[in-house]
This record gives sequence, C-alpha cells and structure tokens, in this order.
Amino acid sequence: MSKSISIFGNEFPVSWDIRSLLNKCQNYKGVKRFIRSLSCLFFLYEDSSYMVLPVKFLQVSKNCKDLSSFLTGQLGECPSGVLISKDGSDVLEIGIIYEPVVTLLVFYENFTYSTINFQGNEVEKSSPIPIGINEGKLLSFQFSYPYMLAYLEMEGSICVYLARFIRKEKLWSVQCKIPSLSRAIVRKTSLYFLLDDGLYGCSLDETGQRKFARPLSPVYIEPHLHLVHSMNFLFVFSEESQELIQVENKSLTKIPIGQEIKTPSDVFTIGPIVFFLMPYSIITFSLITRDIEIIEIDKKTQKWIISLDPSFGAALLGEISFSISKADLPPCINLQAGKESLLNQMRKVKEETGTVAASLLLLSSRSPYIASTLLEEEIKNEISSNPQPGSIQEYMKPALTKLYSLLKERPA
Repeated sequence: MSKSISIFGNEFPVSWDIRSLLNKCQNYKGVKRFIRSLSCLFFLYEDSSYMVLPVKFLQVSKNCKDLSSFLTGQLGECPSGVLISKDGSDVLEIGIIYEPVVTLLVFYENFTYSTINFQGNEVEKSSPIPIGINEGKLLSFQFSYPYMLAYLEMEGSICVYLARFIRKEKLWSVQCKIPSLSRAIVRKTSLYFLLDDGLYGCSLDETGQRKFARPLSPVYIEPHLHLVHSMNFLFVFSEESQELIQVENKSLTKIPIGQEIKTPSDVFTIGPIVFFLMPYSIITFSLITRDIEIIEIDKKTQKWIISLDPSFGAALLGEISFSISKADLPPCINLQAGKESLLNQMRKVKEETGTVAASLLLLSSRSPYIASTLLEEEIKNEISSNPQPGSIQEYMKPALTKLYSLLKERPA
C-alpha cells in the first residue's frame, strides 16, 4: 500500500482495538457526512443524529472500551466526553472552523444552526441560532468556509444565496438560479456548478448589491464529467478524453492521465496527488511526476464518504476505510501560474517545509532553469544563514551552495 495511505484508525496510539470501534461508529447508522480533523471525528447520520468524538477521548483505551460497550448496547449511558445528539429539526449540513477556537457547526432545515465546542473533557452544544435568512423553502444548505450557501425554492426556481459566516451581521446576497440541486464549488470570486451536461459558473457577490439571480454561464461543456473534490484547486475529470481539466478564472488547462480510468466512484486531491476511488481499488496520480499507482482493495465499496480537512488531510469511509495524512504528502503548487504567483507559492512552500530546496524540487517539474533563477535570492538568503546542527537546512546547504555558484557563473 502507498506510504501516504493507511487503514483508518492506525494513526491512534492506543493499545485497544480502535479500528473495531471506528467501524462501529461508522455502522452505528448510515453515515451521510463525515469530518476527520486533528481535534475530532464528526459523524452525521442519515436520520439527522450525529456523533462527536474528540481525538483526545480516543487516545485513552478505557474510553474506547466504554464507547464500544455503549454502541453495542452493553452500557446504558453514553460515556462522558462524547456527544451523541438527535435534534428535533432535520440536519442539512455540518462544518468546522478553526479560529478563534475549533468549533463544529450544525445547520438545520428551520434556518438555524448550533455550535459545538470542547471545554476540558466535555463537548458542549449551543442553543439554535438564526442564520439570518428565512424566505422561501430551504431545500439544502452548504458550508464552505468562510461562506454559507442556502438553496431556496422560490417561485418554482432554485435560488442560491450566499453569506460570510464569520460576519457578526450575516449579509445574504442572491447569486444565481440553478436547474437542479447541485453543491457549489466556491473559488475566490466565482461559484461553479457541475450539472449533467457540463460545468457552469457565475460571479460571486457578497455585497448584497445584486438585485436579481444571475443565469449560469457555461465554462466547460461535456456530459458526465466528474468533480474532483479539492481544498485549493478546481478540477473536473473527463472520462471521454481521460484528462483532468483545471479551471482557473477563464483559463482551462488539460492534463492527460496516461491510463484508462472508467467510472470512478469519486475523485479528490490532497496536495499534488489525485485520488480516483474505485469499487475495488484506489488509483493515485501525481500532478508533479505524472506517476500512477494502483492500490487494490479486498472488499467492494459502492459509495465512499470523503472528509477533506485542512488540518488533517483526508479520511475515506468505505467497506475498508482509510486515512491520508496531509503530513505524508508534499505541498502542491499551480504550475500554470504566472511569475509573481509562482514566487508567492514557492515562498509559502518554503515556509511550510523550512527550506527553499522543497520549492526548487516542485518547480523544477515545470522548468529547472525557471526554478533556480526565480528563487535565486531565496537560495542566497538560505545559504547565508547558520542552520541548526542536524536540521534539513544544514543537510541541504552544500547542494544549495553549489547551485548558487553555478547561477553566478551563468552568462549575463
């Protein structure tokens, strides 16, 4: 198995069989949505009940045994430190925010939401709070930090409204009309929707000045595209051409896969790796090296439940469940960006890894010459510093020093 993928639960350092417990949590009721963060596990079930498991609770063997006994009916009361809730109103969406403290969010069909916070060893839920909009029939709801999106049935149409969650006074702005329910992909200044015949979009307005819902504009028309779930980029996958299509503003970049992939159950990216989830396998594709790896799975999974979280990475719930830690994958860059954008991305990679060498390795897949010349000043600064003994900076300094001397010798 790929070193970046592990069996779900193996990341917990407890002696008790936590994988068995997590299977019981997954099979407690049908899972509708799921969040795996560094601080907690959050299961939303089909009947609108939900379970919140703090990670520190799962690090104690006795807690795991008690929860397992409760889920199998051998223990009458839910152990302290876990929240299992059945609210009176149907739950449409769950979410998580990290500032100023980690807070879970539960959104209800009656135009309210609750917050869930961790206080010591306890999990506390607030009373319902109005979301600030209450018109039409609420068909669906979406939380895509920092935005909330409400899908309202109004005069026979589905209208999409948007507001910033982090604002104290929620200002809801009408966005567009869509022909059928489809979760929006929110990217900077635009909203995108993957419909049956292709990808559509409209500009995003959060000022409240838009008076009427905008019609959608075609972005890439091709039937039966697959959305690639991502925290950073917008990709769709075409089975017809076997290409990933990256959308950036009005620019389209096509990336051939190099291997036939038919009818994936789901597709997502973490860092520079694209994961194709199949019934009996997981196929990985590197955006940097274009390498493909096929990981066979013993049990068939018809429908995967995916959690993508910026603090942890990904978790995949299926007949066999998996974890993909963000720490096990290299950071990703947009190789099609312009000079200034590339430089900013490279600086961010350097901050995350501690050395400019990581930036050079990533960018060299576009052009080794561009990589070294663009980052010449960054290389100079790093080799001029005094690295800590045993650090990655000390390890890379000889190679960076040699590279810098070659750059100084190049013709003007």
